[in-house]
Amino acid sequence: METKMEAEMRQLRIMTYNMLHAPGDRFDALYEVVLSAQPDILACQEIDDIPALLTLSERLKMPAVIGYSNRPEDPPAPEHIALLSHWPIVHMHLHPGEPEVMFRPVLEARIAVAALPILSCFVVHFRAMAGPEGSQVKMQEAEQLCSVVSAAEPPYSALGDFNALTPGEETLPAGW
Repeated sequence: METKMEAEMRQLRIMTYNMLHAPGDRFDALYEVVLSAQPDILACQEIDDIPALLTLSERLKMPAVIGYSNRPEDPPAPEHIALLSHWPIVHMHLHPGEPEVMFRPVLEARIAVAALPILSCFVVHFRAMAGPEGSQVKMQEAEQLCSVVSAAEPPYSALGDFNALTPGEETLPAGW
């Protein structure tokens, strides 16, 4: 038999969206996609235009927290991460990325969802490439994320762009 908490969690709409260096000149199109999905919580990756993200937040009536992820060695586009929520965001923390393991930080946002326990959402944007053969970069990123998430009280959710495989990675070693 389903508990009341399980029923409420089942009805929670969570969306993650890599906005591809946005919002920029695609603001209206991105806004329409999000509006049509009607998420309660929206995790975004590749946010390059903070003022446009704040406009999106305002138009959707979803307050936002931003994880600034650019460092001097990052590409010209900063590719920030963000989380927007219809529910109150009661805490946020940016777990720094470790240059040897994770390219970018992990954004943690705790959300007060109705009569449920606080929901911890972890927003990530993993590397697009696997790294040199045998480096297991993606496994290292996953392990780093798991260590951050496992320190949280349930319920929690890991959201983002995990960049599982990219073109040219079909030759990964067996067992990877």
